[in-house]
Amino acid sequence: EPYPSYSFEFRRWAEVQGRPALHTEDAAVAEKIAASVLSHPHAASLLEQGEPEQSVCDNYAGADCEASVDWLHPERGIVVLNISYSIEPLAYQARSMGRELAFARAVLASATGEDVDVHVICVERCAPFRCGVCTFKTQALEKAQKQNAKDIACLLECRRTNTWRTGYEEIIPIDYIN
Repeated sequence: EPYPSYSFEFRRWAEVQGRPALHTEDAAVAEKIAASVLSHPHAASLLEQGEPEQSVCDNYAGADCEASVDWLHPERGIVVLNISYSIEPLAYQARSMGRELAFARAVLASATGEDVDVHVICVERCAPFRCGVCTFKTQALEKAQKQNAKDIACLLECRRTNTWRTGYEEIIPIDYIN
């Protein structure tokens, strides 16, 4: 019976290995997550080709920027893997990453001259290990990219003037009560 991953014995054993160690239970969960992703036809096809952990640097919206993505498919674009306890709010989880993914898409387009699609693979980290795939509509990405460009312009202005506004300098009127 292996020691629990939180035990002193496991930590001592892991240090001796000379590389990161994964507990048996954690490895079993990782294998179930991988099996779930690979058994989903759309998720599996997004990961059939491409390169993991890609970063791109370029000047976007007047600023030197760097963006990183989980996976870059040569034809289908950016792929992000999101692992959570439940994929029930699948679209919500994907939308919460929208601005960040629109930024990555814009920096990649600035560097390559090509606009790419953006996909999010969501998979559960516990039984039943469900998996789903979302893709962003171009209009949603373009809207987020416009807001990102405005935010970058604001950042550049703050740097230029050395004035760092918070957005809360004025009194905020409350016109409704929950």
